[in-house]
Amino acid sequence: MKTPFDYVLEEFDVKVSTSWTKAQIKEKIETDDTWLYRGLLAIYKLQTKDEQQSGFTTKSNGVGFNGVDSEICSSFAQQLESRKTLSPKQTAIARKIMKKYCGQLEKIANKKIKIGSVRTRIIKKVLALLSK
Repeated sequence: MKTPFDYVLEEFDVKVSTSWTKAQIKEKIETDDTWLYRGLLAIYKLQTKDEQQSGFTTKSNGVGFNGVDSEICSSFAQQLESRKTLSPKQTAIARKIMKKYCGQLEKIANKKIKIGSVRTRIIKKVLALLSK
């Protein structure tokens, strides 16, 4: 049976048998728009529902975007969800910002992220995706 994190990993296009380092993820983020976009969406999905809707970080839980990046990155993620792409300028900005989130992406990719409240939200999101 797949865990909610397996679905996040699939969305991030990571094979379970692969172990990723921050450096490898950083290289992918710097060179591959698909990795950049999926990474941005993966971090966005770790934001609380309120943070996603407001674009502001309200909880210091060690996951998701920080207070400085939350508004712009949430905006980019929402655009990716609706349009599936960013402009070249937005992509360049996102690429610069996302380098600092390689640690979280490494944990996601290697299935090491453990957050109780986030786990419940991910389960709900996965169930919603499966019901579509």
